Amino acid sequence: RGISFGDVYFSTYIHLVEEKDRIPDVMLSLNMKTASGTEFYGARHSNTPGYFFDLTTGKKIITQSQNLEYIRIYAMVGFYVYQTNLNTYMQNDAFLYGAGFDLNFDNFQLDQQLGGYMGYIGNGDRPLVYRLNIKWLRHKNMDLKFRFQQGFFDFPFTSFRFSTLINI
Repeated sequence: RGISFGDVYFSTYIHLVEEKDRIPDVMLSLNMKTASGTEFYGARHSNTPGYFFDLTTGKKIITQSQNLEYIRIYAMVGFYVYQTNLNTYMQNDAFLYGAGFDLNFDNFQLDQQLGGYMGYIGNGDRPLVYRLNIKWLRHKNMDLKFRFQQGFFDFPFTSFRFSTLINI
């Protein structure tokens, strides 16, 4: 009930290396979360600051196939720090990681991703998530998208999503 204000995120993305023939894209991301939320007792926000930074690299591989335009492979490593509400551990530091690949066809995209983080406390701070995205492109100014997400270890949830994207 009532009004709730959320936490504010600040992010900066720095494109360090542009993809060329044999050189992959490399990007650095710096992110901060403020403790500006309200409605803590309603579990709407955490009232805890945090930050993370990561280094992402990716490479597009052009194929000679008639239907498959290209494959894009990517990976990410980083560091994630967040304040906890525990008396014994005031913050948790975590190794952040992820990898995936995209298959891009004429009117169809398939993306698979695996990622998570590994905290040092060991109290539910090691989630791993697999995502599968399928997108049908340019269908009368509308795209259709299906997403499946499966969590492992400290994220025991499964979700499905169907979306319609309208291109304006």
